Amino acid sequence: MWDDVEAPEPSDRRSLFFKAMTGRETAAVSGNKSESILDMLKTVAHRPNGTVDTKRAAQELGVSQRTIQRWVKGTQKPNLQHGKTLKKKSRQVASTKAGRKKAIQESLKGSRKRMAQRGAKITVKGMQGVSGTNSMGDDYKRLRSATLNLTPDQMQDLMHAYAETGDRGIGEYLEKLYSDNYGAGQWNMKWISDINLKEI
Repeated sequence: MWDDVEAPEPSDRRSLFFKAMTGRETAAVSGNKSESILDMLKTVAHRPNGTVDTKRAAQELGVSQRTIQRWVKGTQKPNLQHGKTLKKKSRQVASTKAGRKKAIQESLKGSRKRMAQRGAKITVKGMQGVSGTNSMGDDYKRLRSATLNLTPDQMQDLMHAYAETGDRGIGEYLEKLYSDNYGAGQWNMKWISDINLKEI
């Protein structure tokens, strides 16, 4: 089950956390070469229905709306400079406080609205557990999957922590939640390989 799991690279972690917090599964925020032009455009100028707001994308990237429409259709690709700008702008949606805040605000109008109102079930996979060792010297942290039910306030606080401080904020808030809920000491998340949020 865990044989192929290892600590994610920072760019992959950024993508994982952004997708979990916003519900935008096709978001392209890692800056990796494998990300498609369409997914980067959807990230920069996202509409609640998952399409590209071509007018907003044109403003963000300094090109015409017609050019963006051709990129969306795949009949034209960005030149080298526009490609670099697109990659930078899509990465900044998750790597800057302003980008994360805007994405969280948009998600609260769409995919994460009900979770913020009703709470959510969160499952975190990765190297985690109570800090310390047992009498045999074995570390309590191990590869595991841990699940909690979040109240609406906790869900909103989690999204706020992510918007304000990004990856670090989400990690610290999750450690606090799991410490409070498991009650066996300070919960430590050495690294996270997956976060799954579901409506309650």
